Amino acid sequence: ADAKIYAIRRVRTCAHAVRACWLAAAAFTTQPSRTACAQVRTLRPRKPYDDSEKGPMYILETDRLRLRTITPEDAAFYLELVNDPAFIEHIGDRGIRTLDEAHEAVVDGPMAMHEELGHSLYVVERKEDLALMGMSGLIKRETLEDVDIGYAFLPAYRGHGYAFEAGQALLAYAPTLGITRVVAITSPNNVASNQLLLKLGLKFQNFIHLTPEDAGTNLYLIDLTV
Repeated sequence: ADAKIYAIRRVRTCAHAVRACWLAAAAFTTQPSRTACAQVRTLRPRKPYDDSEKGPMYILETDRLRLRTITPEDAAFYLELVNDPAFIEHIGDRGIRTLDEAHEAVVDGPMAMHEELGHSLYVVERKEDLALMGMSGLIKRETLEDVDIGYAFLPAYRGHGYAFEAGQALLAYAPTLGITRVVAITSPNNVASNQLLLKLGLKFQNFIHLTPEDAGTNLYLIDLTV
């Protein structure tokens, strides 16, 4: 059965049309079933978003997870995530090796994107123990026309359905941001990621090269209006 998903709307109006290239964005994907979409409920915002706030803003909540904005205090977690061997193999080597570099990447990447667009990659917390398991979110790249869904989880938290649960929540949340089409990119060699995207309802489109030097990636798409 689909998990009940709680979506917390951002109070401030965001400029969804802004397009930017972000240093720390990693690549990923998903779609909820019709049942899951029917279960989405918008909750009253906890408080207006304030740029001066240092703490995270909770965006989504599912049966087992909370998705929140990343903060500079998450730099150590981010450093571990982007240097995981599977991340480097399937997503890419960000060249981030120190805590200071991770701090800068967090601020210039997902934090800046959320500030500009109202969506980004979010930290995925497990509710029962507040473990930081990975990141998942909605990303806008210069190399893709549509917003794409991304995810990356630490080794200990793979194979438990967390990426699927977070992905369902994000795709159910996307239309509240005015996003009706979501794409995903993943390495052809990343079998688990390709299977996850299909399970979430995305459909394979074609094999593309994002840049001339790019080895190539699988492109998936989901139309959230269907």
